[in-house]
Amino acid sequence: MGHTLAVAVYRPLAEQLVAVAAPRPGESVLEVSAGDGEVSRRLAGAASEPPATVVVATDALARALGEAIAPLEAVTLVARAWQLPFGDGEFDLAVSLLAVVGGERTGQAFAELARVARRTEVVVWTDGATHEKALRDAWRELGAPGTLPDTMLTAATPPGWSQSELSDVARFDGIGQLWAGLVTERGVAVPAAVARALQERLAENVAAFTAADGTMRIPVRATLLTRDGS
Repeated sequence: MGHTLAVAVYRPLAEQLVAVAAPRPGESVLEVSAGDGEVSRRLAGAASEPPATVVVATDALARALGEAIAPLEAVTLVARAWQLPFGDGEFDLAVSLLAVVGGERTGQAFAELARVARRTEVVVWTDGATHEKALRDAWRELGAPGTLPDTMLTAATPPGWSQSELSDVARFDGIGQLWAGLVTERGVAVPAAVARALQERLAENVAAFTAADGTMRIPVRATLLTRDGS
């Protein structure tokens, strides 16, 4: 995740996730796939004294997260959501923000989160990521070669989990910033021959959310999956 999406999309949803999760004083909290620490920073400050103990399980591509959240005295380690190195019920609360996506290990990830924590709150994209859909539609409409990152959860809600919705508005200064967040900062390979046309089609697809000065207010809806096994 790059800085642009972290600020425009992840930060507002992180605030909502932590408000819903509401860690209690002294609880042990696990965050899986922490990105750049938007949720971790809020988790550490959400509980009144004594503060919650935050453990962050991230992937090998985000080792720099340790520096970002060092002031929290959180523990950071490398782990995969589908194979968490913790005991049954080791945490009071587990959270994850837009990190569990479609794929063959999705079911394993949900099972692992439920196994290691008594309460679990997971935010996923289903069909409400308007900005992501706009890029995918543009990519498909132009027949661009290659693939886009898998960001959507296509599997059904796991048994024993309840579902609700979080909504917000993602703000971008213009098509250049939106393109940077969706393409450039993710390292998406776009052939030079189609890059301009793809950016123009993306702009067309979000025209309904674009003001006369080019700024954008794009509505987003994320799905919150909750499991309370306490």
